[in-house]
Amino acid sequence: MISFNSYFFLSLIITIASIINAYTLHEQFYSTMIYLSTSKIHRLILLNMSFSFYCGVLRGLLTFFFQDVRENEKLSILEKVKRKVFDFALMLIVFREDSLDLTFFSLLFLEFYLISSLVFFLGLISFSVLHWLTIKRSEYVITNVFLLIK
Repeated sequence: MISFNSYFFLSLIITIASIINAYTLHEQFYSTMIYLSTSKIHRLILLNMSFSFYCGVLRGLLTFFFQDVRENEKLSILEKVKRKVFDFALMLIVFREDSLDLTFFSLLFLEFYLISSLVFFLGLISFSVLHWLTIKRSEYVITNVFLLIK
């Protein structure tokens, strides 16, 4: 299994190589940005890098606020995240747009809708994880204080 640090640095190296490749092909900033945003493989590489950066920030926040997460906290969080993913997928199915005509602008709107939904979902999950970990950690502290008093 690949560690997170090696995944992050591999993503960073591929992203930098992709940007350098696009710049050497077009040699101007604007045409390079258009190429990076329209090429599907380059867009996938950039989204992968942004996702790994997001996971790194979330991991840093968890390390800063909670140092290490115990096994029972991990299992509880994993169970709650599974339920949240199911709820979000169900919400996307219920509130999808059926009457889209496949013109260019509607495809752009659909792509923007999917990316913004993904960003919203990741933000929701990260704040939920921080909230659940805070509750679990406070329960642990309260239980230990009562045990020490007795």
